[in-house]
Amino acid sequence: MAIICVGASKGGVGKSTLVVNLAAMGALQQKSVLIVDTDPQGSAICFRSLRGGDDIKATACTEPILHKKMGAYRDQFDLIIIDAGGRDDSVLRSAMAASDLFLLPVLPGQFDLWGATDTIKAFTEVRAFCPALQGRLLVNQIDPVTRVTHNSMKALRQLEKEMKLLQFGIGRRVAFKSSVEKGKGVVETEPGSKAAIEIRYLYNESLKIIAGAKK
Repeated sequence: MAIICVGASKGGVGKSTLVVNLAAMGALQQKSVLIVDTDPQGSAICFRSLRGGDDIKATACTEPILHKKMGAYRDQFDLIIIDAGGRDDSVLRSAMAASDLFLLPVLPGQFDLWGATDTIKAFTEVRAFCPALQGRLLVNQIDPVTRVTHNSMKALRQLEKEMKLLQFGIGRRVAFKSSVEKGKGVVETEPGSKAAIEIRYLYNESLKIIAGAKK
């Protein structure tokens, strides 16, 4: 059983795309998967409405009670992915507290780095009460040839005292948009693509981090 929360206090960082792709990867591995959408925009719920079949369940929870409700889900699912954020509030903190691993996607760029510090502060405060909670920074929508990306990676490493940085990122790829529009993950629509390779790596690394913390 693993619970992964993908969240940020800043919107527009691609968290919902990561959530649905991690969920699709779990379904492909024959796991029972639940997406919990805490964002009022309901992007993950919309994804589920586009998807055929019943291999991924989805529910909404827009109140700060997820850490109390999670016990009801634990025995029903192998993998729970939480879509949390676009703001630093009690709902985001509740989602963190309910999780084994918190992934914080950050876009390359100084404004996004400043926004990440607020979420890291919230994570640190939650972790004081939930010491088993793990957290990782994830650089998302990377264009590796730009100076902005290079400078962002250097700046993010300065934040590692509070939250470790995953040593890989997710690229800016058309495959993500086209797959989500079909209610699918890139591992389903384009399994040999760079996007699919990145999602498989993120999925496996996330489970590895959780397993290591539970030893």
